[in-house]
Amino acid sequence: MKKNTTLSVPQPCQQRWEEMEYNETGKYCASCQKTVIDFSSASDAVILSALQTNNSICGRIYTNQLNRALINPTEPNPTRIWIVASLLSIIGLGTPTANAQQQPAPIEQLPVLKEVSPDQTNDAPGKTNITGTVQDEMEHPFPGAYVQVKGTKIATTTDINGHFTIKAKKSDELPISFIGYEQKTVEIKNNSNLQIILKPSEQMLLGEVLYVKKPSFFKRLFRKR
Repeated sequence: MKKNTTLSVPQPCQQRWEEMEYNETGKYCASCQKTVIDFSSASDAVILSALQTNNSICGRIYTNQLNRALINPTEPNPTRIWIVASLLSIIGLGTPTANAQQQPAPIEQLPVLKEVSPDQTNDAPGKTNITGTVQDEMEHPFPGAYVQVKGTKIATTTDINGHFTIKAKKSDELPISFIGYEQKTVEIKNNSNLQIILKPSEQMLLGEVLYVKKPSFFKRLFRKR
């Protein structure tokens, strides 16, 4: 795909993503009887590859992924190839003697650092384990939701059941976020199990995803004549 290719959702769907049932490749929409693929965290190359395989795909996508030039790293850039070739030719102009005398730089051995879970740091007095569950409005858990103690580096993610445990103290605030959903900040008032409900982001669209090739500069020039 060239840089003048963009994505479009001509007719956004009004169905609710959180009410659809999961299947092998996405979620099944009972209204249109199609599978809706979640493109919200997919790269441009992945989306284009899917659209080239099937030109009629319903998807879930952010509005900022639409109407912009797509980047496909699998395609060679002629300008970049020319620059690399020029640099290689310049490097190859060195004398054979100088190249023979050049020794490879020694490889620096870096120390192995022990990984420390961020939610086990800053174990200051008054902090205790706060537990909670992150889910959507249909009570479906969010595995991998990001939970952080505001103003600190203490953070963790939810497990496959949407559960989390984090060290914090009373009056601390926990910003909770998950891709495609609005971030929610919860204030800790007691040590009971927190139940956090996240709502879908208003910047998300559902519908048939199409790619549009804009005409080149020369084609647009001739059309004006």
